[in-house]
Amino acid sequence: MPSLFLRNTARACALACSLATVGLAGTAHAEPLSREQGAAILQELRAIRQLLEQQQQQAPKAAAAAPAAPVAVPTTVRVDLSQEGHTLGAATAPLTLVMFTDHECPFCKRFLQESLSRLRQDYIDPGKLRLILRDLPLDIHPNAQRAAEVARCAGEQGKHWPLLEAFGSVSEPLAPPVMARLVQAAGLDSSRIDACVAEGRYTAKIKASAAEARRLGFNGTPTFVLGATAPGTLEGEKMVGVQPYESLKRRLDEQLAKARPKS
Repeated sequence: MPSLFLRNTARACALACSLATVGLAGTAHAEPLSREQGAAILQELRAIRQLLEQQQQQAPKAAAAAPAAPVAVPTTVRVDLSQEGHTLGAATAPLTLVMFTDHECPFCKRFLQESLSRLRQDYIDPGKLRLILRDLPLDIHPNAQRAAEVARCAGEQGKHWPLLEAFGSVSEPLAPPVMARLVQAAGLDSSRIDACVAEGRYTAKIKASAAEARRLGFNGTPTFVLGATAPGTLEGEKMVGVQPYESLKRRLDEQLAKARPKS
């Protein structure tokens, strides 16, 4: 019905314009309308008004009769957890959150800056949540692959997460000189980092993580999957983009309520 209303409105407007054009043309040529012509125009305009009023009355009825739009259903995916990833939290936590990240992605940096510390305090440290970080370096970020390798190499010195937070603290691209500065500031042995990257010790694992993301249809970062902890795989809800802490907290509390044993 709305489309019919729009079509009839368009026809009415076109007719009104054509009638007005006739009137204006008559004025331009100093040829006044006859009484019969004026009466005909008024009659047409009354008909147009009546048509529009009828269509306006019918449109709400049609809208009320239309079926309600379907409710969006959260996308559920299954993530293979056998691949190596950096983890925070206990393996026995009832919930697991997997984050596919790109270290040059500004939205991933926002998560590190705004949400990670609060998640650690409220959910990870108390044993409610396990966070698993997986790599998804995007082609649009020229330093993302190297940054992922540097971060993994830093894990050999027990400083993957501190370096990751350092990456998130800078707004500039992670060009090699910037990464070198952050590596040094984090107290890492830069010669060991350089040797690890040159050897390509984690290149295949990072590519495997990205391939898993593409298999799941993930094309942007950050992409999260949240679900109940289970061995080997995680079946959970897919969430794309920056998740404000309060929104993430609401989802976590809902999932924890479902996972809590019934008394």
